[in-house]
Parts: sequence; structure tokens; C-alpha cells
Amino acid sequence: TPPPPLDPASSYDPAKDRRYQGVDVPTTESLKTTLARVAPLFQSEIAPRLKRGESLLIAAHGNSLRALVKLLMNVSDEEIVDVEIPTGNPLLFEFEKGSIKPISARYLDAARATPLPQRA
Repeated sequence: TPPPPLDPASSYDPAKDRRYQGVDVPTTESLKTTLARVAPLFQSEIAPRLKRGESLLIAAHGNSLRALVKLLMNVSDEEIVDVEIPTGNPLLFEFEKGSIKPISARYLDAARATPLPQRA
């Protein structure tokens, strides 16, 4: 569920920032809209590199990372709302060779993280 849209008169409206001139800046965002924005980048840039066996470091905000977890681990819409991505705690994925299918996924500091959904 997205939060209420940002009032265009708000001083926090990023559309007023000259760096975003010509960009259709959303006034609200949810996991659903973040996923729609992240999925094409995942398919065109991230997945091919993972399939080639490249090591990637992705730094992003919580909803973008949740969207990536949803895509990588095939997490349902119902489950993803309970996935919490802790700040500053790297999540390490290992993948089958030539694939984007995770072999394992773990936080480097497991004590600061809630368990991820388990996949067979």
C-alpha cells in the first residue's frame, strides 16, 4: 500500500530540484511500484552478469533490495511484506553456476537480521 502522495507544494517535492528536471518523479512509492522500476534493470543488467559468474555489490534502499530479494528468491506478494532488510548488514547470495538460482543467501551478521524465506 503506497503512502499518500506528496503535496506538490511541499518543500520536500524532489520535482522542484533542478537535478530531476525532465524526470517524471513519482509523488508516492510502494513495493509494487519499486518492483516495477527494479525488474527491468534486474533483467537487463544484473541477471546477465550473475549468469556469467560475476561478483556484484548492490547498495540500495530497503524497498529496492526487497524487490531484488523477491525476484531472486521467488518470494510471494504475501511473504515479501514480512521481509525486513536491515540497514548496513550485507546479504550474500551464492548462485548455481550459469544461473540466477540462489544456492544460499545469508546476512553477514545473522544476529541483526530476521530469517529470509526458505526456498527448496
